[in-house]
Amino acid sequence: MTPEQAEALQVEMWRRLSLEERFRIVAAMIQDGFALVAASVRAGHPEYTPEEFRAALRKRIYGE
Repeated sequence: MTPEQAEALQVEMWRRLSLEERFRIVAAMIQDGFALVAASVRAGHPEYTPEEFRAALRKRIYGE
């Protein structure tokens, strides 16, 4: 399968989903992204207090 064929198949699969199904998938992807960022902050700074962790997480997600 070529990349173009794979993309066409993926687009068709998304089109077959209901709006509710697409929303659930995207919401889960966003949650997974936040979890990955949180894990990265924790791994990089295990010494952070809960307050420092929340501040670092906000900074990583939303910027300064």
